[in-house]
Amino acid sequence: VALDWRALAHGAFFVAGFGLVFVLSGITVGLLGSVMPQAMRYLVRVGGVLLILFGLHMTGCRSMPQGCLMSP
Repeated sequence: VALDWRALAHGAFFVAGFGLVFVLSGITVGLLGSVMPQAMRYLVRVGGVLLILFGLHMTGCRSMPQGCLMSP
């Protein structure tokens, strides 16, 4: 029975740590977004272009140069 409580505690700490990582990354991104609002316009456009290019690559419509992606 003691081992079950130990596993439950480990699981709870894992979930709490995972949640903390996402909360801190959200705070960081939020702070960066408030610090540089002028750059966000360009970052959104660059991110959109990258998203479209990677989507085209995944569907096979466009292939990336060999050096752009890491090989498994």
